[in-house]
Amino acid sequence: MSLESNLNCRDACQKCATACDECASVNLRDDNKETTRASIQLALECALLCDTTTRILERESKFADAVCLACAELCRECAEECRKHSEQHFHDCADACDACATECEMFAGILV
Repeated sequence: MSLESNLNCRDACQKCATACDECASVNLRDDNKETTRASIQLALECALLCDTTTRILERESKFADAVCLACAELCRECAEECRKHSEQHFHDCADACDACATECEMFAGILV
C-alpha cells in the first residue's frame, strides 16, 4: 500500500481511538448503565484495537492488512451500537468509527 494510504489509515485510527475513549469515559460517568453497558465495552475494545492498528501500520507490518480488516469489523460494530443512542458523544464516536472502518478497508484493498 502507498504511504498516503498508510498515513490516512493511521490518522483515522488515532481519531477513532480518541473518540471511543471519550465516549467510554462519558458513559462510565452516566447514571443510566443499562443502556450504555454494551457501548462502553465496544468503545473500550475499539479504542484498544485502533491504537494497536496504528502501531502495526507505523511498523509497516506484514500483518497490517489482517489487522486493518479486524479493526474495520470492530469499528462497524461499535458504530452500529453507538447509533442506537441519542446523545452527541455516541454520534461522534459512530462517525469516527465509520471513517476508520472505511480507511482500514481501503488500506486492506477491500474498498477502492
